[in-house]
Amino acid sequence: GTAKVWSVPAGECLQTMVCGRGEPRLAAFSPNGRLLLTAGTDLTASLWQRGDRPADAFRLAKNFKGFDAEVSCGVFSPDGTLVAV
Repeated sequence: GTAKVWSVPAGECLQTMVCGRGEPRLAAFSPNGRLLLTAGTDLTASLWQRGDRPADAFRLAKNFKGFDAEVSCGVFSPDGTLVAV
């Protein structure tokens, strides 16, 4: 499946990310907006990282595997250093 990042003011898709073999069920930004967590039906959560400039694309930083069921919720800690799924 794929996840998309959209510009709210422009109403256009800025980036499409391939998020594994299943359908995405979760997309969550870190407090500073530089990390994006995606997860879904393939029992994997993915962490995407963006560069310093708002125009920089998100790139896959890590995959978290080993879940027993599809992942449908997740949250970053207030400082963005931890994620719970």
